[in-house]
Amino acid sequence: HNRTHSDALVYIGYPLYSTSRQLDRFMTSLLTFIQQNCPLHERRGLSIRGRATILNVLILSRLWHILRVTGASIRNFHTQLRSIISKFLLYRMFPKISYQTMCLP
Repeated sequence: HNRTHSDALVYIGYPLYSTSRQLDRFMTSLLTFIQQNCPLHERRGLSIRGRATILNVLILSRLWHILRVTGASIRNFHTQLRSIISKFLLYRMFPKISYQTMCLP
């Protein structure tokens, strides 16, 4: 496995990449994974605290470990992640609250 491969080698869930393109593809697949798992939990009728717990424990826990080691190289990775998180937390919630308010302790 080397820089000519389009995908990064994944070892114990962490990408071992030779090029930034390999890391970008891995992070894109991780965003897709997160985006596909959010709708599975949206319809459970959870409170905002329940959704935040599900988000941190079940959906984003893998991401937190990977970001600790690799970081995100995609230019709009954080924007896309923020959008996914907001949509999940604000599902069927009126009035909508700002992202900054959601991030307060």
